[in-house]
Amino acid sequence: MTEVPAVVLGRFGDFLAWNRLGHAFLAGHVDYGAVAGDHRPNKVRMLFLDAHMRELYVHWPEKTRESVAYLRMLAARHADDPKLAELVGDLCVRSSRFATLWADHAVDECEPAVREFQHPVVGRMTLHQEVLRPDASDQLLLTFTAEPGSPSAAALHLLARAVYAG
Repeated sequence: MTEVPAVVLGRFGDFLAWNRLGHAFLAGHVDYGAVAGDHRPNKVRMLFLDAHMRELYVHWPEKTRESVAYLRMLAARHADDPKLAELVGDLCVRSSRFATLWADHAVDECEPAVREFQHPVVGRMTLHQEVLRPDASDQLLLTFTAEPGSPSAAALHLLARAVYAG
């Protein structure tokens, strides 16, 4: 999948794997090998605490609301998980936005969506985010595609060329 950014997320948003384009698209400022370590980057944590992620999502407030609602749904399934408690506690302390959204008690599923991104290398893109659930483990495979022939497809192709040329 050299033309499609793809990432695998664990139960609470840890990046478990990514292809080179998925890494460059979502977290190019993070070490590529970080997904293999003991302290994997966490997409939810990055969404609230990482300036790159905040700037990447054009509609960041909406994305944060959706992410917390999905995390809240997972909390209903895994209420006694210490990793979840650590993540929620850390984010409640470090992000007033997260704390406010968590207190709202909204619950929602992670669904496919069309999202706008402002990538620091290739600029504005409108991409389709697909969500695939390979099994019952709460892992998610996220892929991002553009309408064929669109300016977003050209930008994604340009990013892929930069990733695979270097």
